[in-house]
Amino acid sequence: MGALGALRIRLQAVMTNNANSKTFRVRFSTISGTVFDGVAFTSVIGAWREIVIANRTASTQIGRNESNGTGGWASYGTSVTSSVDTSAATTVVITAQLTNSADTAGVDFYAVELLRPDIA
Repeated sequence: MGALGALRIRLQAVMTNNANSKTFRVRFSTISGTVFDGVAFTSVIGAWREIVIANRTASTQIGRNESNGTGGWASYGTSVTSSVDTSAATTVVITAQLTNSADTAGVDFYAVELLRPDIA
């Protein structure tokens, strides 16, 4: 990512439209890594998520998440921090958790962009 680089992660989530909870999470580094986005949805068919994870240094990150869903749903999350050495390869993990196994939840689309400052 570079010392001042960032990742912008966008995803389109789809799910069963009912009152049961469907929780989507975006973690940085591993399946047990820092949760930069975690939200439970009910009574919507889908949602658009955008998460930014930015390096403060090559081994410390800060992020916020923004979201827009259907039916006027919107929120703005709080800051999240982590300590991952991004000079080495790492991962982004996207998961969906159901409270009722008869429901469905998934990701129709995702993109991960590397943002690097133009520093001379």
